[in-house]
Amino acid sequence: MNNFDGYYFNMPGRIVEFFPETQTATVRMCVERIFDSSKDLGSLRSRGLIEGVPVHVLSGGGWSLTMPIAVGDTCIIFFSQVGYDHWLYEDKDEAGTSGGQPMFWASRMFDLQDGYALVGLNTIPRAITGYSAEDAQWRNSDSTQVISLNKDKSIDVSSDILVRVTAPNVEVVAEIEVIVTTPKMTLSGELVVEGGGSFVGDVTSQSSIGANGDMNAGGEVVATGEVTGKGTKLSTHKHPITSGSSAGQTGEPLS
Repeated sequence: MNNFDGYYFNMPGRIVEFFPETQTATVRMCVERIFDSSKDLGSLRSRGLIEGVPVHVLSGGGWSLTMPIAVGDTCIIFFSQVGYDHWLYEDKDEAGTSGGQPMFWASRMFDLQDGYALVGLNTIPRAITGYSAEDAQWRNSDSTQVISLNKDKSIDVSSDILVRVTAPNVEVVAEIEVIVTTPKMTLSGELVVEGGGSFVGDVTSQSSIGANGDMNAGGEVVATGEVTGKGTKLSTHKHPITSGSSAGQTGEPLS
């Protein structure tokens, strides 16, 4: 019969401290050790903390999906079959030798010094609320921020504060229609419309508005700058007087 006393395979744990620079953590093992002594049978003793435990981060091909791992997060600690100092601290594939002898950690087996933590295995009381059984989501615990890849192939992005897109160029390509529903829209910079434009309400501009097609406004159009149509400026444009005693004379621009 194999004697596994002193060997560790996997244990439930809880994050005590997380170090984002190295992606390692101090972890508490969430079960006591049972031991017998000359004075008592079946006594319980806390297992204490394990320091410097590497934490699993979903990564591959130079890309990573990171989470703000917090104190109190639950995890599972797995223990390597062999010591891994060369792999963890030096990113090497082989332990090698020292003074002609194998590195001492290569002889460790399922040791407390060789654990790594898988964060995200929740206990039942910590189960994610509002878990979608159909859609893939990236979300926070109270669903106030959600990116959802839906079963019907639509994508939802929601936040109760702000959704920000920052890039030198942003392109939106819609084959049918783009709908924006908001009480107010603010555009900082020049607006260029390559095609017709229709406005049901008032249009106010403190900078230029360029349109290469029709632009219709069902309300008032107000511009604090110059208005030009087909090369003619509104501020200097004159109309001939076609009736009355001044017929044939040129009218002055409206002030």
